[in-house]
Amino acid sequence: MNISQKHILFFISAVVACLLIPAVLSAQEAGKAVAILPFHLNAPPDKEYLTEGLRDMLGSRLRTEVGARIVPRGEVQSAMQVSGGQPVSGNMTAIAEKAAADYLIYGTITALGGGISIDAKVFTADTRQGGDTQDFYASAITSDQVMSAIDTLSWDIIEKLFGKKRPASMLPAAPQASVPAEKSSFTTAHPDKTFMSSGGGFALRSGRNFVKTRNFNMDLRGFDIGDVDGDDQAEIIVADRSEVKVFKRDGTRLNLFATIKMLVRYPVHAVNTADLNGDGRAEIYVSAADARGPGSRAVEWDGTSFVDLFSEARWYVRPMEVPGTGLVLAGQAAGQVA
Repeated sequence: MNISQKHILFFISAVVACLLIPAVLSAQEAGKAVAILPFHLNAPPDKEYLTEGLRDMLGSRLRTEVGARIVPRGEVQSAMQVSGGQPVSGNMTAIAEKAAADYLIYGTITALGGGISIDAKVFTADTRQGGDTQDFYASAITSDQVMSAIDTLSWDIIEKLFGKKRPASMLPAAPQASVPAEKSSFTTAHPDKTFMSSGGGFALRSGRNFVKTRNFNMDLRGFDIGDVDGDDQAEIIVADRSEVKVFKRDGTRLNLFATIKMLVRYPVHAVNTADLNGDGRAEIYVSAADARGPGSRAVEWDGTSFVDLFSEARWYVRPMEVPGTGLVLAGQAAGQVA
């Protein structure tokens, strides 16, 4: 055998080895035990079929696509008794051990207007990952989209946990350019009136289609919308006590774009957006204060990150329209009348 032939054989062996690695990893994930716990239902009792349908479809997809072993419901229910029959974050490891499960899937289903939203959590029992929990979300604007939403949720979990790519038919549609004349499915004219006229609760009895985002575990202090990066699409800005999060909207999903950390000593109490300098990118104005006085802040996107326009300002601030003047930044010093 000459040197060239040796090189060719080595190259072929290396390629085959590389091709086998994903197969070995997939084989390791295949056969993992998954326990799907009952989802909490925010809806009238007659919608209980939603929880059973979700567990059936999710289990079927995981079993078919990645060979997961779905823990029987009786065993799941027995295992949940360690936490009083309800999934409790501090008892996830005990439930997983009792059910002999590698993963626990649980969460909430919320019926609102004519559709639903699904907030799912997947707990990984592997102690090497420290009992990691990941969040997943799907929504259906109308009742006839529910099955599609569950299918999307299933593939999100499969891709993240098992590394198998979804088929092309399940890929999200390419975003379409917005048409100003058409109302987005994300909005409803006079949502407050429509919501209250439907009973103001979680139900499918309303003919109007509300849209709910995924759940947020935060101490909400304020929110606003504005085009902060100049892409002609409004971002969602949400503030809690110590940070401001900026989300981009993909249909009914909110994807985190950036997080703005605030000084811990100044709890946030309001957030607003406005393009006061006219550069096509809305600034974010955060009104914050401690027991001694305000320490407000303003930031702007510079193309790669948010940079300060001012910080620890001794004023409560808020952009607002003034008749005859236009958009201004109003401020009030602590202990004074504006």
